[in-house]
Amino acid sequence: MLLLILSLLCVSGFAEQCQYDQLHGKALNVKHSIDVGAKFLNATSDSTAACQQACCEEAACDTALYSVRASAKGHTCFLFECGSKCILKKSQGKNYNLFKVSRSEPSSENAMGNMEHLYSR
Repeated sequence: MLLLILSLLCVSGFAEQCQYDQLHGKALNVKHSIDVGAKFLNATSDSTAACQQACCEEAACDTALYSVRASAKGHTCFLFECGSKCILKKSQGKNYNLFKVSRSEPSSENAMGNMEHLYSR
């Protein structure tokens, strides 16, 4: 029962909210970034929105690299924990979209409204 309540609270607005900023004209220099301490976290395949959401759900993720051109396996999304360690380079932006992910807590007013909604059922 407690798990169900916690799940409802997360779905109803207590979970972190993510914002995605596309870094136009920039590409991630993966090898050099990892050499200086950035961490590769995971790779998935799906849409741009699913790539962004995957990064949001991965607590350490702050950078998502999404392949625009599909390979034989489809589109690929690479998740990274960069902090200040990722090295960017100039890009024409034709092959990959690079997103910086930032997180914020929902406002307490919004969270309280969502909690009242749960109890009014």
